[in-house]
Amino acid sequence: MRIPSTHECMEMLKEAKLQDNMMAHSIIVNRISMLLAKKLIEKGEKINLELVNAASLLHDLDKQATLYDGQNHGYHSYRILMEKGYPEIATIVKKHVLTAVLKNGDAKEGLENWEEKIVFYADKRANNDEIVSIEERYEYMLKRYGTNRPAAYNTILSTKEPVLKLEREIFSKLDIKPEDVKNLVYANESKHSFKTFVK
Repeated sequence: MRIPSTHECMEMLKEAKLQDNMMAHSIIVNRISMLLAKKLIEKGEKINLELVNAASLLHDLDKQATLYDGQNHGYHSYRILMEKGYPEIATIVKKHVLTAVLKNGDAKEGLENWEEKIVFYADKRANNDEIVSIEERYEYMLKRYGTNRPAAYNTILSTKEPVLKLEREIFSKLDIKPEDVKNLVYANESKHSFKTFVK
């Protein structure tokens, strides 16, 4: 299995011309992902930490490209990463989209392993580069994407309970609570600042 280093991931994000706010979002998703992955490993779960690291950094690789050209977010990244020879990362990235939490959703198979679950969940805890609760994230998504769009509103809402179920699954294995994530991630912020990642 080929897995790019943190530096290689950041170079890919730069090549994709991600705006600073998108880069900052990718970094905070990475921080949440790595915190949860390490804590799950401490509890005996088998997780490929390098895979989580790369996939969480690259989960929005196509964000800039898909803003205006109509391509499906997640699937364009999947194609790019497959072409680069990173199929395992490509699959995780494809499955970070909201409906992947539903069986037979946009990702077809649903979330199948810890790496997919962690990156998916971490993304739902990050509103731009701020760590928020699932309730806060859904309030934002429904307001931004569901206003005057009943189909989008209903689709977003249909994923909320499965996401909360995933949250319960993750934290049932841990001795921390969802509300602890923010303080734990920010406690290490000085060690992993935005500038450190983009250099």
